[in-house]
Amino acid sequence: MVTLAEAGLSIRINLSGAAVAQQGWCLLTTRRRKPDLRIQSLGNASHARYTGGMKTATIPPVRIDPSFRKDIEQSLEMNESLASLVEKAVRNEVTRRRVQSEFVRRGMAAISRTVAAGDGIPAETVIAKLEAKLAAARQAKSA
Repeated sequence: MVTLAEAGLSIRINLSGAAVAQQGWCLLTTRRRKPDLRIQSLGNASHARYTGGMKTATIPPVRIDPSFRKDIEQSLEMNESLASLVEKAVRNEVTRRRVQSEFVRRGMAAISRTVAAGDGIPAETVIAKLEAKLAAARQAKSA
């Protein structure tokens, strides 16, 4: 068996090209003038589509019961990985929390405006009207 070093070839990983990072794989080149396109590593750098040239970060590992992991793996869709499912779930939860926080912020601002304007309706008045409507509906139903 002849190794690459014995054949006089030294291999380096070319990570500096923007086109290489955007395609999501690392091109292995030789010291020859042109890259040897037959030697490619599909290192699945799909994170490049989210971050471009930025370094990525990882989320902490989570310990779960083996039975729960089995349930998760059985729920995966075709060609979906566990990592992509976890990433999608985390992104969805972050978005949900952002929307919820914005909703609460708008509600608190509306309450503040109503209190400042002094044109709010007391809760007792609203409840009394609702109870009156409920009583009228019960009477109409029994009649």
